[in-house]
Amino acid sequence: MVAKAVIEQRCRDYYWAAIKVARQTWRMYGQRTTIACDEAEAEGLLALTEAATSENYDPSRGTFGGFAKMAVLRAVRRHCIKAQRYTPVADVREQDAPREEDAALVLRMWAARNPEQAERLFEYTDGEAVSEEAVSALSAVRKETGISGYALRAHTTRTAARMLGINERRVRALAESGDLTGRRVGGQWQILVSSCAAYRERRVIAELKRRPTIAAVARATHTSKQHACEIAKRHGAQIRTRGRPESVDSQLVLSLLTDKTQNAVFWRRGKPRIGLIAKAAGCSPRHVYRLAKV
Repeated sequence: MVAKAVIEQRCRDYYWAAIKVARQTWRMYGQRTTIACDEAEAEGLLALTEAATSENYDPSRGTFGGFAKMAVLRAVRRHCIKAQRYTPVADVREQDAPREEDAALVLRMWAARNPEQAERLFEYTDGEAVSEEAVSALSAVRKETGISGYALRAHTTRTAARMLGINERRVRALAESGDLTGRRVGGQWQILVSSCAAYRERRVIAELKRRPTIAAVARATHTSKQHACEIAKRHGAQIRTRGRPESVDSQLVLSLLTDKTQNAVFWRRGKPRIGLIAKAAGCSPRHVYRLAKV
């Protein structure tokens, strides 16, 4: 049996590698399906956790990194190929699909009308081997409600905590307060993958108002810079282009350095206040000193 410390170390070391492989696999197999990139990432992290706990790894055949990446690739590819069997229904338009806050109510109403098929759906949400009855039940719920299979996938509290960068106690508290959507199975919370993705996006939006850079937002929300940048663009945030920022208005600095009468606030005892001018112009005091010598 693999030690717990070894499992945690493996998951930490290959976290971003698993996400990268999951995204690459999704680009190859999942772009023409209903699977989102976030779902592929979640599937890759689940495969990484299973690979870390697996006893099938043989060190003589290569490093654990190659073993884990291959496991992630196979899991995401299998998930994408399985989703290709679900053809979209023509009469369910995108604008007619239920909103996120109404999806749980729509699903409960469908389960009340079809109790036998609802029981079969537990095979899909539990992540075990999926039978033909579960596949037919999933197709039925998609046709009647417009809810995709992504909305039915669930995480354990440990996997959700690793995905969101918080501890398991915090995940349980969020589930009980309603910030994360899930259900109790045998006393344990099962958190919906779509709910984890929505919560992480809300955190990114909140951090964008407090953090100065995308890198700081990504570190605070336990996500990649690319994903944080995509969320920022979707919500209309101003993203500075790569490279040096725009040059400082040197004419403004020179006017503050030369015109004592109109800019008396920036002068004291016949000398310019370098620090105050730099702050007003948005540049460094060294730049003001350089223009003052000119």
